[in-house]
Amino acid sequence: MSGNLQRLYLDRGPQITVFALCLAFAGCSGGGIAGLYPVSGTVTYLGKPVEGATVSFINKGEGRPATAVTKVDGSYQLYTLDSKGALPGSYSVLVSKFEALSEEPNKDPGFDPVTGQDLSMEQSAANAGKRQAKAKELIPAKYGSQQTTPLTFDVQDSKNVFDLKLE
Repeated sequence: MSGNLQRLYLDRGPQITVFALCLAFAGCSGGGIAGLYPVSGTVTYLGKPVEGATVSFINKGEGRPATAVTKVDGSYQLYTLDSKGALPGSYSVLVSKFEALSEEPNKDPGFDPVTGQDLSMEQSAANAGKRQAKAKELIPAKYGSQQTTPLTFDVQDSKNVFDLKLE
């Protein structure tokens, strides 16, 4: 070693060693799931983009599901766990969106907002101060079930752009 390099190593040797080890471990970690392919598209309902919908690609085989939440323009990009993309395979595609639950308590605890029926005094007392329990679906329920969804796609090692036009 030259004099300057030797002095640098003696002064900063432990920090240089730790830095080199960090770089080595970062390079070896892989940083995600191998074999994923990018999947994106747009969700529209009755011709309009859907913001805040959950898109789930459920693998028909043994693979992991991939999910996304749509942006303001209805666009989505799938993630498998915390890695961008989906594994290759055949998928059933589910789309769901629910109305946000009200933060206000039920204004009439003697009335069931779901069934429209009057409640007994005991039920009314139990409901006092409770939040509304059931969220309203904003997209037809058939798209939210693996048994009824008409949406199926094959993810391949090519460009995977799947626009979901819901009716």
